Amino acid sequence: MSTVDFDDVRWRVGRREILTGVTFSLNPGLTVLVGRNGAGKTSLMRILCGLTAPSAGRVLRDGLDVFDGGALTAHHRELGWLPQDARVHPRMTVGRLLRYSAWLYEIPRQETQRRIAEVVDRCDIGGFLIRRIGTLSGGERQRVVLAAVLLKAPPLLVLDEPNSGLDPAQQTHLLRIVRALDGVTVLLSTHAVDEAVSAADKVAVIGSGALVHELDSHELQALGESAGAVVRRYVLETTS
Repeated sequence: MSTVDFDDVRWRVGRREILTGVTFSLNPGLTVLVGRNGAGKTSLMRILCGLTAPSAGRVLRDGLDVFDGGALTAHHRELGWLPQDARVHPRMTVGRLLRYSAWLYEIPRQETQRRIAEVVDRCDIGGFLIRRIGTLSGGERQRVVLAAVLLKAPPLLVLDEPNSGLDPAQQTHLLRIVRALDGVTVLLSTHAVDEAVSAADKVAVIGSGALVHELDSHELQALGESAGAVVRRYVLETTS
């Protein structure tokens, strides 16, 4: 399990401040990050993944500054990241992708088959292990790429728009997989507000580079079926 604390995180490009001081915490469970295009979601995720250092502030993982000395290497080792534009060679088969990912993550050979079997079952991709990536539908491809990331068994998982372009049934299937990850700290950004909010333990709304609303599980439960509409209104009230 992992806990992540954003402590007044800021990021500037030239004179433009993309993140203006973000402070909030990620705990085990699913946190959904929403906001308009350009609000700062992807920038915040890149900082969380250690791909970009903040201009100011700190990202603490289990109390340790991610960007302090050798902590970044350990952070990367226990991080699973699925970017919005994840690219996989279309002629590679699903089975080969999983075996390659196991090698890349340095999973011991004696554990490889067991770990592959686990993610195949979890992501329901057993029916197309011999198919090439390029022949899969959008939903199938997303489940395959997610399975490859989950081979790493990361305690922290970052998903940037994983359900972009998927139909409602595919979105529900993908969220069900993520929601079932016991003890994993997940940050998922999305524009599919209603589906994601219904599965979330926490929702964070970002606008103009700042956290403008945060709803925990109790607040979401109290809102009931209106939670999605409330979060969408919060997003519409923000600027990018």
